[in-house]
Amino acid sequence: MGIPLNVALCAGFARWPLIAIIIGTTSALVARAIFNSPGSCVPTARRIIATGLSNAWMKPRPDFFCSCLFSQTLLTAAIGGVLMYWSGFDQEVPLGIGTGIVVYAVAVAIYTLIALCRNRRAAAPVDHALARFG
Repeated sequence: MGIPLNVALCAGFARWPLIAIIIGTTSALVARAIFNSPGSCVPTARRIIATGLSNAWMKPRPDFFCSCLFSQTLLTAAIGGVLMYWSGFDQEVPLGIGTGIVVYAVAVAIYTLIALCRNRRAAAPVDHALARFG
């Protein structure tokens, strides 16, 4: 069901150039983010957590992390917003690219916050167990 649905969605979105440009821009930015992060980060983080080396000084403070995340989101969304504004909202290509950049920035912030909440919930039992020994 996945492939026919994707083909139908692609054919439908291709009929509206603005939607196609927004999705294409967002997809390119997501691909950039995936290539930007090294593949060895996740296995290294899992190994650190599995061996119990996650001390309090190794964990970033959530408030600092969130402020950095929102700063990056704002900077990325601002670029898209400026592009949307200067398009005059009547030129489809710059408007679509700017909207795609804004959508990407919001999506990254949302999914990063979801991952942060999941990681904090998963790490809570480990923190309590380490507190007994420390």
